[in-house]
Amino acid sequence: METFFASPERKDTEGISRQISLIVDDPVVKAICNITGSLFAVLNSNRQIIALNNALLEQLNLVSEAEAMGLRPGEALRCVHADDTENGCGTGPFCASCGAAIAVVAALTELKPEEKFCSLKRIVKNTEEEIVLRVRAHPFTSKGESYILLFLDDVTEVNRAVSLQKIFLHDMKNSITGLAGTFNYVKKGKYSEKTALDIAERYTGKLI
Repeated sequence: METFFASPERKDTEGISRQISLIVDDPVVKAICNITGSLFAVLNSNRQIIALNNALLEQLNLVSEAEAMGLRPGEALRCVHADDTENGCGTGPFCASCGAAIAVVAALTELKPEEKFCSLKRIVKNTEEEIVLRVRAHPFTSKGESYILLFLDDVTEVNRAVSLQKIFLHDMKNSITGLAGTFNYVKKGKYSEKTALDIAERYTGKLI
């Protein structure tokens, strides 16, 4: 089976049903579902969803958990690259640079928690949108089987605010530097008073 990054193998419907029955009553999973403020899912070793909390169910616009069972995260979130190959999420050419895929694969192979950021383009109601997710993947063992506890936090607005702040500070610094340079040129006699006032007015307008 073709893949550009993660393993393409999947559990069949019977295998998924068996794992769901094993994990559904796990006290750790139950507790996390009830208390976490994150979008949360349990993935099997093939990166398929076998449990999720209500917050993620609402984010996915699904009526029941059954609709998400067996899907991989990118498929459930309707990532635009989820169908780039016939083997789905994690196996396409763009997946090697996906923060979510990297975090999950690293947690599975290194058996330690991994956190990454993922910029995800997805289709919602026939419209493409981009969201930024903080992804935390924690390896977990229950009844002799390995799983991933996956926590997703939508940090799109925070990321946008940080970007805007950087742009604002960059522009402000440029204007202040321009004003300081203008005053310096006046002191050295390189600018006439009118020229200096015109330049200072322009930089002050930018600051305002």
